[in-house]
Amino acid sequence: MYAARRFANPPYCSTTISIGCGPECFRLVSSALMPNITTYMKPHRRATGSSHARPHSHPFVCTVAEGSEFWKDYTISARFAAESGKGQSGVAFRYHNDRCYYFFGVKGGKAILKVVNHATAYHKPDEKILGERQFDFKPGEFLTATIRIEGNHVRAELGDNLVLEATDQTFSEGKVALTADVPTKYSFVKVTASDEELKGVRNRVRAKKRQEAKLQAANPKPVAFKKFSISDYGVGRNLRFGDMDADGRVDVLFGQVLHHGPKDRNSELSCLTAVNLDGKVLWQKGKPDGWKNHLTNDVGFQIHDIDGDGGNEVVYCMNQEIIAADGATGEVKYRRATPLRPPGDHGAHNIFPRILGDSLFFCDLRGLGQDRDIIFKDRYRHIWAMNDRFEVMWTGQCNTGHYPFAYDIDNDRKDEV
Repeated sequence: MYAARRFANPPYCSTTISIGCGPECFRLVSSALMPNITTYMKPHRRATGSSHARPHSHPFVCTVAEGSEFWKDYTISARFAAESGKGQSGVAFRYHNDRCYYFFGVKGGKAILKVVNHATAYHKPDEKILGERQFDFKPGEFLTATIRIEGNHVRAELGDNLVLEATDQTFSEGKVALTADVPTKYSFVKVTASDEELKGVRNRVRAKKRQEAKLQAANPKPVAFKKFSISDYGVGRNLRFGDMDADGRVDVLFGQVLHHGPKDRNSELSCLTAVNLDGKVLWQKGKPDGWKNHLTNDVGFQIHDIDGDGGNEVVYCMNQEIIAADGATGEVKYRRATPLRPPGDHGAHNIFPRILGDSLFFCDLRGLGQDRDIIFKDRYRHIWAMNDRFEVMWTGQCNTGHYPFAYDIDNDRKDEV
């Protein structure tokens, strides 16, 4: 059994830390279940460092045994102690994912039975309260919840006196999860079912396996199309595909990466190799190194017709420059220094005077009718909008994520980011 993770210091984000267990966790068996478990769940601080907690948690189910997605009628017994009444703590059942499930537990001096079915807006779950009652408890007090699910009927008990019942047909089957918005201790979690239910689960599992095997057998088998040696210029997943030499065939662009450290926070291209599908090297920039096979992050290089002349260029970042090169020869058409590191940004992600370049996205911000503008970014705070000559048109700051995207969402013939 794996230990549940502990995190330091509030505030807490609304993320459920599951009980930690291996393949035996929540195995559905006839009239009995798994050994008792004890875990301490403490939701962690948001990655942004914000002091505001999200209002609802998303359950995280631990590893489950075969057939768990087909559970229908079962009984859950769980003993838990919430260290605060400000957020919800309890059990999710007929769980499909962290947006689709039933929940029974406590929140703000009430016992709540509800169903969550996706969301109505960002961080706003689409939930329906199926039953609730005033329920006073002391922080740290252990409570025992018993949930019986049979068909569309749910009976949920808390302690000796509180009972909530409801009929709902949103979800007919699903897993079990533990969920808490606040630090919560769980002790003794058990799931039981009848012999008939267990037999039904096994039958449904076998039926799914037969269906999957049939679908897999119908898939076409892969056939080797081309094979050639990549020598010392080979990479992991750092490939780009496009027609670089204007012969109507797809070519391959290999990008090897140099990590300046720390970790993968400051990385750039060290070698670019353009190859056709016959294995012929069209051109190469930099020195290939067979040891540079490690990649856990993005670096900026793409194949795209940036100048609108009908032929693809290779646009790439190297040595704190952004460069447009002829796709067929690698000859530099034009280049420009990358943006300066923003004032006050002296963190570990931007250790050079200029931005190394994390990813490139081509779009039409000016309404030219062609994707001749670029969204250029760092890791992971700043973006720059550039035209086709790499002149900066505007800048922005946000939590950028890994890769930007642009689309004309208001039909004004100009892309929004």
